[in-house]
Amino acid sequence: MTSFNTARRIAIAVALLLALPASALHKSVSQQIIDIENNRIDAMLNKDLQSLDAIMAANAIHITTDGSLRTKAQYLEKMRSAKGKFNHFKLRDLSTRLFNNMAIVTGHYENSKKVNEAVKPTKYGVFTRVYHLLDKKWQLVSHQATVVQKPVIK
Repeated sequence: MTSFNTARRIAIAVALLLALPASALHKSVSQQIIDIENNRIDAMLNKDLQSLDAIMAANAIHITTDGSLRTKAQYLEKMRSAKGKFNHFKLRDLSTRLFNNMAIVTGHYENSKKVNEAVKPTKYGVFTRVYHLLDKKWQLVSHQATVVQKPVIK
C-alpha cells in the first residue's frame, strides 16, 4: 500500500511539472512578441530600417490607416523617403494570442510625426499584427491599423 501511494504521489508530481512548462512557454512566447513590438516601435522612432527589415518577413503585407496596401519593400522605401519621422509612438492594451507557429497581436496606439520641425496632431488607432515563427525567428507577416477617436483611458 505504501509503494502504491508513493507511486501515485510521483505520478501526480510529474503531471504537475509537465503542466507548468506549457504555461511558462506561453508567457515566454507572448513576452517575446511584446519585445518584438517594442523593438519595432524603437526602430520606427529612430528610422532604423535595418531593424525593421529584420522584423518583417520577406512576404510581409502592411495595410495603412488609409487602406493602402504595401509590400515590405514599399513600406521600407516609404519609411526611408519620408520627410519627417515619428515624434512619439506608444502602444497600449496589447493582447497576444498564440496558434502553433503564429501569433496575433492586437492593441491600441498613439503617435505623432514631426515634419520640418512641426509636430503633427496625435493620431490614435487600433491594430492587428500577425507574426509567423520561421526558422526559430518570429517575423511580422501582416499589419493592419485603423484610426479611431482618442480613446477614453480608464
